Amino acid sequence: MLKYLIGIDVGGTNIKVMIMDTGLTVIGKRSFPTSAEDGYDMISDRIITNIDCMLAEKNIDRSSVMYLAMGLPGIVDRKAQKTIYLSKLKWDGFNPAAKLGQYYQVPTAIDNDANINALGEYAFGENGKKDLVLLTLGTGIGGGIIIDGKIFGGSSNIAAEIGHMTINAADDAECMCGKKGHFESYCSGFALRRDSLEMLADFPDSVLHKYIAEADGLYDNSMITRGVTENDELCKEIFDRYIRFFSIGVVNIMHLLNPEIILIGGGISNAGEILLNPLNKMCRQLVIHERAFCPVVRASLGSEAGMYGACVLAAQMTGVYRAGS
Repeated sequence: MLKYLIGIDVGGTNIKVMIMDTGLTVIGKRSFPTSAEDGYDMISDRIITNIDCMLAEKNIDRSSVMYLAMGLPGIVDRKAQKTIYLSKLKWDGFNPAAKLGQYYQVPTAIDNDANINALGEYAFGENGKKDLVLLTLGTGIGGGIIIDGKIFGGSSNIAAEIGHMTINAADDAECMCGKKGHFESYCSGFALRRDSLEMLADFPDSVLHKYIAEADGLYDNSMITRGVTENDELCKEIFDRYIRFFSIGVVNIMHLLNPEIILIGGGISNAGEILLNPLNKMCRQLVIHERAFCPVVRASLGSEAGMYGACVLAAQMTGVYRAGS
């Protein structure tokens, strides 16, 4: 009888679920709103209902499920299998996957979502590398490290908090965590938006004014790269500053970990080559030696990386997929 793996990516906005067989063939996937205000019991019941529907659609008996793994947005104690701090969900101090494991009568595993995303990119992305770092450029900066095909979490599973490494201690740019000079203070989506809106008044002729007016007064970070393509002075100044600080952070990663590749995901990565070409060029200039450099490329799985990664974690835990293979 075929056996199946369930991977769940819990986000503050959406929950994504994937079912794979033990040959790592995708059987089904779906996404639905988290509705964090509903609380854990209602949300976990909703997850079970959606999984049951997916299994029924494929005529899979519940007893065929072999393992379930879950990625969570925050600090997770992987050894104790419980959450420490999930800022958007407040599911702290317990194992959110345990209830699902009891229902399906299978073992479970949980980990930080950035780690899970990186594992998904390792196993199913287009890079083919065993040693990689994933940076997710959203409101903040998330990070995941894969070494020889395995998640590197450090002694307390809070390694790869890359957004909070200090890249400019002398400055007063404040991170969302309240501390100053962090990578996230300069290179997150929040930081790019903050800098753009603060500088906008000093550039009355910038095309950003037109873009914002066309969007009914709503600013979006994609407007910066759009303005760069139109040679707008403000957009170029903002983007050049962004790339300069981003390069410092990325080169620190290169020097510390010497990965084969660094992947960039999240909204800002949609800038594509406008971001990646100057970033790679500056990183080459900043590294201590050419051999320390590795290419920085766009991640390939997008918003689906987490559910792929959760299935891979389940496969690794059951032994049907060997780390480093």
